[in-house]
Amino acid sequence: MRQVNGDRQRRVQFWAKRLDEIASERRKLILQLEALDAQRKAAELEHNLLYNLDAPTSNFPNEVLSMIFETGAAQDLGENPTYVFGCIVSHVSHRWRSVALATPRLWTQIRLIGNPHDGSHYAPSMLPNDNDMPPPASSEKVCTYLSRSGVAPVDIHIKINYEDIADELLQTIADHIGHCRSLAVTGVRRVSLSKLLKIASQHRAPVLVSLSLCSFSSSFSDPLFPLGAPRLKNVALDRSNILALAPVCLPAFESVTQLRLSDLYFQNAEVYDSLRRMLIILHSLSYLELQFAGAITDSLQSLQLIELPTLQYLEVDCEGCPETLSHTMRIIRAPNLNCLSLVGFVDEHRPAWPLMLPDCHCPSLRHLMITEFATATFKDFDWLAKLYPNIEKLTFRLLGLEEGDGSEDLDWVLTAIVGPGPHERVRNGPGRGVRWPKLKSIAVSGLETTYHASDWQDNILKLKTAGVKKLSLPETFLASARYVAKMRGVAINFEEYREECLTPFARVV
Repeated sequence: MRQVNGDRQRRVQFWAKRLDEIASERRKLILQLEALDAQRKAAELEHNLLYNLDAPTSNFPNEVLSMIFETGAAQDLGENPTYVFGCIVSHVSHRWRSVALATPRLWTQIRLIGNPHDGSHYAPSMLPNDNDMPPPASSEKVCTYLSRSGVAPVDIHIKINYEDIADELLQTIADHIGHCRSLAVTGVRRVSLSKLLKIASQHRAPVLVSLSLCSFSSSFSDPLFPLGAPRLKNVALDRSNILALAPVCLPAFESVTQLRLSDLYFQNAEVYDSLRRMLIILHSLSYLELQFAGAITDSLQSLQLIELPTLQYLEVDCEGCPETLSHTMRIIRAPNLNCLSLVGFVDEHRPAWPLMLPDCHCPSLRHLMITEFATATFKDFDWLAKLYPNIEKLTFRLLGLEEGDGSEDLDWVLTAIVGPGPHERVRNGPGRGVRWPKLKSIAVSGLETTYHASDWQDNILKLKTAGVKKLSLPETFLASARYVAKMRGVAINFEEYREECLTPFARVV
C-alpha cells in the first residue's frame, strides 16, 4: 500500500487555503473598483453639470439651441453631407443630445452609399474614429434617422453598387415618401428599383420636389405616384427605358420644369415617339438636358417635331455622336429658347451644320454656351453665327478645370469672334469680322496667361467697336495680365468669371 507524504499534503492544504484567500481579496478589489467606477460616474456627472452651467450656451433656451443646430446642419450639407451634423452635436452633452434628438431637421439627410453588406456605409455616416459609437448597421440606423426626422422633409439618396435592397428597408423608405423632398435611386438593381417605386407609389408625395432614377425598366408598369406629386419639379433619368417610362410618368411629371435625360439611344422611331410624347406633356418644362449615347437612326422626314413652347434652356451633349446635335436641333421647336449649351463635338467629327440651317429656328436665343471650346474651329463659329445670329452673350466653358489652368489663349478666342489682329496667325481659316453683331458679353472659364499686349489692345478695341460691354475672364488671368489694367476704362467692363446656369441636378451625388 502506497504511503501518503504528510508534509506534501500539508503544503497542498496550505496553498489551497492561500488561493481561497487570494480569490476573496480579488472579489473585494473588484467590488471596490465597481464602487470607484460608480463614484467616478457620479462625480463626472456633477462636474459636467456644474461645468456646463458656465458654458456660453448654458443659458440658451432649448428652442434657440435647436435653431443653432439647424443652421449648422444646413451649412454642413452645403460642404459635405457625408457626416450627419446631428450625430456630432448629439454626442457633446446630455442636454445637447436631448435637444438634437428633438430637432427633426437634423436627421433629414439619408445616404445609403456603398455595399449594403458593409455596415460602415449602409446608412448615414457617423463620426470618424469614435469608439463610443457603433458603426451604422443594416436598416436599423436608417429607420432611426427616419423616425427622428418626424414629418420634416427628408432627402434620400440610394447608391449601393447595384446590390439588392432588403424588402424591410424598401418598405421603411416607402412609408416616408409622404415627407420625402428628394429621392435619388442611382445605384441599385432594377428589381429593387421597381419594388421601391411600386411600394412608394401607393402613397401620396405632396412635398417631393426632386426625383433621380437610374436604369428604369419595363418591370415597373404601374403609374408613377398616381395619388399625386404636385410639387415635383426636377427629374433626372439615366439609362432608362423610355418605352417603359413614357406610359407611366403621368400624372407625376405634369408639374416638372427641369428634366435631364442621360445615355439616350434611339434604336428606332418607336423609342423616339415615346420620348416625344413624354416631352410634349410637360407643359411647364423650362430646362432640358439631353445626353446621347447613340445617334437617331431613322430618317428625320419620318419623325414628328417636338414642340416645346415653354423651354428656355437646352443643353445637348453629343460626345461621340456629333450628328445627334444636328438631328436634335432640327426636330426640337423651342420658340422661347433663351440659352443653348453645346457639349461634345470635336475636331475629328463635326456636326452637319449645313443640314441644320433650313430647319433650325430659335428666334429668342440670346445666350450660347460652348463647353470644351478648345475643340471648336473657325468654321464652327461661322455656322453658329448663321444659325443663331441674335446672340448677345457667349460663354466658353472648360469642364474639370483646375485652378490656374487653361488650354487656350485669349487671342484665339477673341479672334474667333472678331477676326484676326495684325500680330495673330489664323489657324483654321481667315477671319470675317464680328460674327455676332448684337454681342454684348463674353465669358471664358480658362485661359493661358501668355498674351501679346498689342494683340490684346487690338482685340479689345475691336470688341468695343462691335458693342461688347462686358468681358468675364478667370481670376488668375486678370491677376497676371498687367495690360488688363491699361485697358480698363475703355467702355468694356472686366470682371472675374463665375459659373452660370448651374444645373439643378448638381447636388445629386
